[in-house]
Amino acid sequence: MEIIEFDSISSKTNKGLEEILSPGFSSDFGVSNEAFLSYRSQSLKSSLSQKNKTSGFIAILNGHCLGFIVIAVSQWDSEILGLPVGKVLWFNTLPANKPEAGIRLLDRALSKAREWKIECLMARIDYDQNHLIHLLEENDFRLMDVSVALGLATEKIPLDPQKLDGKLIRPATTEDLPLLKQIARSSFKYSHFHMDPKLSQVRSNELFACWIENDVKGRADKVLLVEDKGQVAGFVTLNIDPNSEEALGFKIGEIDLIAVSADHRGKGLGRQLVLAGLQWLRPQVQYVEARTQLMNHSAINTFVKNQFQLLNSGIFLPSGATLHGWLNKN
Repeated sequence: MEIIEFDSISSKTNKGLEEILSPGFSSDFGVSNEAFLSYRSQSLKSSLSQKNKTSGFIAILNGHCLGFIVIAVSQWDSEILGLPVGKVLWFNTLPANKPEAGIRLLDRALSKAREWKIECLMARIDYDQNHLIHLLEENDFRLMDVSVALGLATEKIPLDPQKLDGKLIRPATTEDLPLLKQIARSSFKYSHFHMDPKLSQVRSNELFACWIENDVKGRADKVLLVEDKGQVAGFVTLNIDPNSEEALGFKIGEIDLIAVSADHRGKGLGRQLVLAGLQWLRPQVQYVEARTQLMNHSAINTFVKNQFQLLNSGIFLPSGATLHGWLNKN
């Protein structure tokens, strides 16, 4: 078996790649296996071409790909959390017949991460790759959260928006940022950042404050907020995947962040934000995904009440377990 570093998908790396990318696929919403593989391959190519420090390693045996791993330095997380952070963007191998592939790929990735002086390496692993979750645990990674993906075909979204009983939903502006950041700082306690006792809670809160600020300033395709009796009470951020139509034949939308302030919870505002987001996405996409933590029962119930279905694993937002590995043993 040979472990080689790679920065693009080529004829040398492609043989067997589809077999590795396809486990866990379900034909939800009429997506064919071929379209799903095309989309996942396109996503892999995009990861390999990103601007941050990125390295990919692939296991080859007799010209056949047995697995691959892609890691990167996360400059944004590092700056906010105050320490060098890296992410495992991809880690996929054939399940149990060649466990050595996963072992050797992880060893090369960890060596590269230490070379980059990464202290905390974060990995989200698809559920169908549970053998890799066990491998990471054997290498002192610790489980931080379990996420679930939910999906909804936009044809099921009501044509007429729900009456909001005097509440106002409108686009967010930069003038709203102080209140939106305040809501964000206190709304994401189930995130893998907050679940890690080695990370600062204050800095983890600030990460989401920066997240919503960047979204309002243009990173998200749309940010909507809800006012309750004239007070900003919550927000939802929305994205449209620009690469999905070419591979899948239709566009995918995403509900990214959603939060309601503590003083306004229990009034159904979360459900109204989801519905408003769906109304905005409906004319532009054919399918919407959302992801949240398994522990976040309130968010799951909100999506289910808006007709979302729990998925084996999403197309755009795969389900999985998030683990953190601390590489500095001191």
